[in-house]
Amino acid sequence: MAGQRPPPRFTSLADHEERVQALLDTGIITDTGQLYWQARLSDRYPTVEVRCADVQLRADEAVMFAGIVRALVATAIDEEKAGVPLPDCSPELLQASNWHAARHGLSGLLVDPEGRSRRAGDVLCSLLEHITPALDEAGDTREVSSLLHRLLQEGTSADRQRRALAEGGLPALVELITTETVAPDPRTLLRPARRRKTGGAPFRSSRRPDGSGARGHASPRR
Repeated sequence: MAGQRPPPRFTSLADHEERVQALLDTGIITDTGQLYWQARLSDRYPTVEVRCADVQLRADEAVMFAGIVRALVATAIDEEKAGVPLPDCSPELLQASNWHAARHGLSGLLVDPEGRSRRAGDVLCSLLEHITPALDEAGDTREVSSLLHRLLQEGTSADRQRRALAEGGLPALVELITTETVAPDPRTLLRPARRRKTGGAPFRSSRRPDGSGARGHASPRR
């Protein structure tokens, strides 16, 4: 199924399994690795694979995204357990917002989960506020928030590459790419996830929607 897009909305894990199996039965896809959704369940690990932001010039920006994704998954699981309703976001609005964010980045407006156009910085601040409890529990708040602040100040990788090309041509672009891909070791930035206070499993892997598995484990892409 060509083209990455947000996944459809499922009512339950059983609904997900039934609809994926229906696709497999048609022969249009031969395995779930051909489900090119921006987020999907892994068949090999009890994790959620997020696939739309995994190519960064700077290693520490990849670390930032990993921390955000881990916190989003943890927050979603906690909200589901608490009975918090999902945002009422129509598929067409989600698709349009996703396209707009990919096209314009952080240079202008983004659409929030309630369908309102807001400044990109305000949307990112709302995101950070939303996931802060999970970041706190994992010990990632300082690292993720500082990297997110730098992203807002300096722009995305695409912003920096366009700026270098405009100011210094191809040599400047090559120099930027060469410099930024040799960054400080990102393993010093994100801490290993802490064990939950309840004494349960470590916070570090990502549970499936039915609550099975561990949280935040990174799955390889297929």
